[in-house]
Amino acid sequence: MQVRKITVCGGGNGAQALVPIAAHNVGCPVDLYAPHADEAERIRAGSADHGGIEVTGAVQAKARPRRTSANRACQPRVLGAYPAPPVRHAP
Repeated sequence: MQVRKITVCGGGNGAQALVPIAAHNVGCPVDLYAPHADEAERIRAGSADHGGIEVTGAVQAKARPRRTSANRACQPRVLGAYPAPPVRHAP
């Protein structure tokens, strides 16, 4: 199965780090669904100002989300990634 698009849900650190990693490793467009307050607008502006979102370390990648939106139409239809904050990792 070829992945044609990935939607990352959330606007936190994990979600923002996943955008360039997914774009780099899978090689398909990545949308970012950030529904809280003005999250989508802040991420969109920051990404435009810096030419994308960049991660460094084990993975070196930089990419701009194809679409950053608070609109529910951006939500995934088949597969989405939902990074959880560390407090959610506890048993």
